[in-house]
Amino acid sequence: MDRSTLLTRLRSVRINRHLALAAAVAISFATAAVVYGILHDDVVTAISALPFVPAAFLLIAIGLSFDRPDERQSGPGGTV
Repeated sequence: MDRSTLLTRLRSVRINRHLALAAAVAISFATAAVVYGILHDDVVTAISALPFVPAAFLLIAIGLSFDRPDERQSGPGGTV
């Protein structure tokens, strides 16, 4: 992928602000819980907070989506 294609693709990123805010809050709470558990030798807190970290990253990925104009336009069959 050359540089101009990459820049064009990055410019087409559409951010869903509601999901991005929820993802930022989720990732900060999950990371804080893991760090707190590690720093205070609380294994239960650290291990129980670990599943929330990938879930928050998944929420970030859903919040960042690429605009694909061909998916929004109606095809030859009309609108759905």
